[in-house]
Amino acid sequence: LGLLADREVLPDSPAAEAGLCTGDLLLRIGNVSAENHRQLQGIADVVRGSIGTPIDVQVQRGSSSSSEAVEGSSGVLVLQLTPHSWSGPGVLGCHFKPYPS
Repeated sequence: LGLLADREVLPDSPAAEAGLCTGDLLLRIGNVSAENHRQLQGIADVVRGSIGTPIDVQVQRGSSSSSEAVEGSSGVLVLQLTPHSWSGPGVLGCHFKPYPS
């Protein structure tokens, strides 16, 4: 159903603030989807160009949900992720891998 699954969401990171959870299946981040992610380079481009600006992120999640998420159809959640500097590595605080790996 999706493009990528995130491997790890670090506590207190921008990804955690947005409500992303380890194991979420990433369907879309900004205008990047399974059709145009270019070996994940599309995600890096969107993130670099959006420091300090919220990005709409669509994820597929099992049965859990976040209070910050807007429930869509078929278990699809729409989150707002704002890349920014924080005490950990990078500007997201999560890692992605191709799905299925």
